[in-house]
Amino acid sequence: MLYLRLAPEQLTCNKEKIFWTLAFFKDGCAAKWSKNLFRQEADTGIFPIQSWTDFEQQFRSQFFLVNAEADAINTLEGSLYYQGNRTVNDYLDSFLILASDAGYTDPWTLVVKFCHGLKLNVQSQITTMPFGRPADTDPEAWYTAAQRIDQARLANEAFQSTLCPCSTNPFLCTPLSSSSSAFHSTKTPSTSTYTIQWNTHGCRHSPENALFTSVRLLLVRRGQPSCEGLPLLFGHLEVNYGAKGGID
Repeated sequence: MLYLRLAPEQLTCNKEKIFWTLAFFKDGCAAKWSKNLFRQEADTGIFPIQSWTDFEQQFRSQFFLVNAEADAINTLEGSLYYQGNRTVNDYLDSFLILASDAGYTDPWTLVVKFCHGLKLNVQSQITTMPFGRPADTDPEAWYTAAQRIDQARLANEAFQSTLCPCSTNPFLCTPLSSSSSAFHSTKTPSTSTYTIQWNTHGCRHSPENALFTSVRLLLVRRGQPSCEGLPLLFGHLEVNYGAKGGID
């Protein structure tokens, strides 16, 4: 259809327009309808559609809903149009189409329907905004506010995905306790010698990095907020590398 508008001089005959359009009906119900038209032509010797206006009317009767407005209204009265796992942008696109088909133009009605379909956390953030809360008769402001909140969520998720997850560092998933299988430290009262046992299985850090991480967290556990004692502490460590790359 867009091509016919952009280059009307290319297809000047009604039959050319119809046949060119039918060439794209290759799958599903559209392909069956196209084949049926050519079958009628083969049986009668006359193509059943002679004008572009007639083609448009028959196309709408075949593929458009009998009552698109009633169908859209019924959808908006239920919960099938809710956002669900979609982004706000995807939800907004489908909502605007439904609202247009339903003939909804009242701003308050649009806000109510849009708000009902939003995820609860997005809806709550907008309705509890201390400043700049959109008016209940301003659907455009509601659309913008919901999009901003969702974009901030997506940006935060993208940032979090760049961090080292627990699945790649078993030490972060293991409680700091003397019974931990991933980490164990002992300190004798008379010396400052630490014995560190670290299992690097499943961890992408090198043994040296794993050692640094374990010592740093050991200091935090002992109540030291910084790593100022690291150089001295390293001087007392005796490290034995296991046969599989672990630290014994």
